[in-house]
Amino acid sequence: MLILFSAENYRSIAGEQTLSMVASKQCGRERDKERRAIRENKLIRERFPGLANTSYLRTAAVYGSNASGKTTLVSAIGLMRTMVNTSAANSNRKGLLYYPFKLDQGYAERPTTFFVSFVWGGIRYEYEFSYNERAIVSESLYSFPKGRPRKIFMRSAGENGPEINAPGFRAGKAVASLLNDDCLFLSFIYAHPNFAGYESVKNVGDFFERGLIVIDGGLDGFSRTARVLEGSEGTDRQRMMMRKLVSGADVGITDAEVREEGFFERAIRLRDAAGKTADQYAREAEAEAMRPPEGIGTSKRVVFTHGAGDGQHEFEAYEESLGTRRLFDLSGYIAQAYETDATLVVDGLDSSLHPLLALNIINLFQSKAAVGSHAQLVFTAHQIAFLMNDVLDRDQIWFTKKGDVGNMSLYPLSDYSPRKGESIWKGYLLGRYDAVPLIPDMFGIVPNEPGVDEEAGVEQ
Repeated sequence: MLILFSAENYRSIAGEQTLSMVASKQCGRERDKERRAIRENKLIRERFPGLANTSYLRTAAVYGSNASGKTTLVSAIGLMRTMVNTSAANSNRKGLLYYPFKLDQGYAERPTTFFVSFVWGGIRYEYEFSYNERAIVSESLYSFPKGRPRKIFMRSAGENGPEINAPGFRAGKAVASLLNDDCLFLSFIYAHPNFAGYESVKNVGDFFERGLIVIDGGLDGFSRTARVLEGSEGTDRQRMMMRKLVSGADVGITDAEVREEGFFERAIRLRDAAGKTADQYAREAEAEAMRPPEGIGTSKRVVFTHGAGDGQHEFEAYEESLGTRRLFDLSGYIAQAYETDATLVVDGLDSSLHPLLALNIINLFQSKAAVGSHAQLVFTAHQIAFLMNDVLDRDQIWFTKKGDVGNMSLYPLSDYSPRKGESIWKGYLLGRYDAVPLIPDMFGIVPNEPGVDEEAGVEQ
């Protein structure tokens, strides 16, 4: 369960920006019994040592104009996850994934810093690291088993390499001598289960591997969802949930399966599906020349079944709409998060999806059926339908905006103290919360205006 994430000096993020999943006590003061019950469904009420009387949000939405930093936020969470999961394997290669804020030279040499507070395995943790293009500058991990911080390790950059202060690691100095400057200590220990101290970081490594799911780009290719469908990953419960999500979305799909075929057969099938062309024979000869040896080179694909018209008909993925493919790809990650109590972070949840379909995905995470789980959904969006009818409360809505030098600011709706019953979506579109683009009428373009052609470099 995610509690808080912050990032500093990463792409359009200059100064530290923080996203919090801690519920506001102000938003929970509902007198109406029905509204109070709806609010309860949106909360994770779990007591952890040191965090008495604190509740957490199941969902959070981030709104803002294009290029205001929404994608950067999701990308930052994804990069932190990627670095933890791959640092040990990629150590001592071409340098770290360092993308400092470019619009102010003062940030060019500063480190990028990521911080996350979360709960996994029933224990709260705080993990942070800073790095530049060449090395990890600092790294620390604390747990809170009894409410007070317990240092698991602290890492700093020394003159002769990384220096590790880890009370629970009997061979801390010996392990430090094996650590490269560009390798995260957490990633290194998690990759070596036989090292003393591994058990103290196992929950943390598991959170980054299975408890945090980040979708910050396209979902093309043979995705995890397809692997769950074929049975190489996931569980029967996840497959059942995927099928229900897709078949219940009114897109006409009644079933889906994974099939495997050779690259050559796939090329021929795709060629035939495209129809006969004038250069058919030339392409057949080229394909024949490229035929791999028998038994080498296979490809997997998802085939969808539609039960409509005069019976059951099969469709390739490329024959489905973009929205249908998006829904199918998302379904596997939704099912995974829902079953494993993971936090799912999606950039552009409403991309290519009908608002009612995206709305049902949101409600899946904050319904009565979700009470008792720790599954969370954090997403970016433009669709104002989610700002209507109390779908999201004030502490669940966040905004991004560009500063004067292009830096991103992230802030919650609650900063504006909107009145109870205030129309949030209208206020958002009217720019009341500073999260809309400032666009001149018709982008400042006036057709046939004198001088326009000269400015464009067109001779009169």
